[in-house]
Amino acid sequence: MLALEFFTWWYGQGWLRRWQDIASYVRKTSQTFSVNILARTLFAPWRRIISYPGEGLNNHLRAMVDNLFSRLIGFCVRVLVIIIAVIALIFVLIVGITSAVIWPFMPLVPLFLLIKGVF
Repeated sequence: MLALEFFTWWYGQGWLRRWQDIASYVRKTSQTFSVNILARTLFAPWRRIISYPGEGLNNHLRAMVDNLFSRLIGFCVRVLVIIIAVIALIFVLIVGITSAVIWPFMPLVPLFLLIKGVF
């Protein structure tokens, strides 16, 4: 009776739960890297470092170059983090889908190991 309940859970709710966990891991990974926020603020200055122009053309040009440089650094860092996030998401998906595909065969592993150990 207990074995029947185990197999009913394993191939029913357990397998469904495995897919739900995969979706949860993907969401958590995306939230960890804040991909949506990074994409929205892709051209924002790095750490909000902004130079304000003073009097004269020289100060205006210096502030413009400083602000452009700050935005360039922000862009590069955000693109790098987005690339790392995509790699992490692909890794999480590959590991998750592999574990979900292997899931139905896991109850057979002890039987296989027993047979392999005897012969």
